[in-house]
Amino acid sequence: MTITSGVVFTSAASAVVDSSMGVAVGKAAYDQGVTSDSDSVIARRTARGGLCNFYTGFWFDSRNDWKSTAGGYTTSESSCDHATSGYMYRDHEEKWSSVGWVGRNWCADFAKYIFKWAGADTEHLNGLAASFKTYGVAMGTWHRAGSYIPRRGDAVMYDWDHDGDIDHVGIVTSWYADNTDGTYGSVEGNRGGGNGKVIHVTDQDNNGASVYGFTTPVA
Repeated sequence: MTITSGVVFTSAASAVVDSSMGVAVGKAAYDQGVTSDSDSVIARRTARGGLCNFYTGFWFDSRNDWKSTAGGYTTSESSCDHATSGYMYRDHEEKWSSVGWVGRNWCADFAKYIFKWAGADTEHLNGLAASFKTYGVAMGTWHRAGSYIPRRGDAVMYDWDHDGDIDHVGIVTSWYADNTDGTYGSVEGNRGGGNGKVIHVTDQDNNGASVYGFTTPVA
């Protein structure tokens, strides 16, 4: 696989089969990981020591109507001692505000953030990558790897050590209908070494040994 900041590649067929929700989710992920030139968004693409990151901080912020602290944290907001600006909801109004960073493994916090801001339902989702399978089973949109060519906006789950447990989740941002292997690109949080980054990964095989499965977002 290669990691790049290039453009999204989709075939003409993708416009026919991508769902409107999938397009919105894929666009939101690609903006967070690649296209946004907002200083705040660029700053949040690289986590700090102790896995401190914006996306976990977003879900832990007590001022946010969407707060969700399931799973606990590794490093507290006070220990992270870092904040960047971002949108949240307060009293049902969208607000631009300072968000204190909080630390833990944060791939699911990133993917859930993308679902939420694109308008997808986030019931059943928490800070665990495996919750995206739970969501897919509950919503009837779960697809095991090898049985399905992923579409834009799908959550892609990985089992790095092949032990049957889901270790990581990202968001599909492109796919190739003319490739029977279902080659896809994705934007993923908490990847890229160290305390994790938001990166764009391309040329991944739908049937790759570490790909566990896919879940399509629903409104």
